[in-house]
Amino acid sequence: MNQSWPAKFREQLEKQKTELTDRISKIKADIASGLEADSAEQATQLENRDVLTSLVREGEDELVQIKAALRRMDDGTFGTCVACGESISLERLEARPYSAECIKCASSHD
Repeated sequence: MNQSWPAKFREQLEKQKTELTDRISKIKADIASGLEADSAEQATQLENRDVLTSLVREGEDELVQIKAALRRMDDGTFGTCVACGESISLERLEARPYSAECIKCASSHD
């Protein structure tokens, strides 16, 4: 793998990690805020909390993948498929820099 790839993607992943962490914190704060006194408004707020909770879960899942990619950078395995050991294409990493698998292996899970 080209040695400039990890540096290029590390910056991007660190930025995504920071943005996700901030977004998750804000959503959790919104979820924790109290309900309105109006029961109709409460119903809407409770529905919104379900959506927000789902967003938190998705964000936390992505954060786990980003942290794993950063660990792979640290141990020198970034850009190598964890399933088959082949290189992950630059195109795939540009689209999804925390990819742990090549497109062939990732597609086999679907």
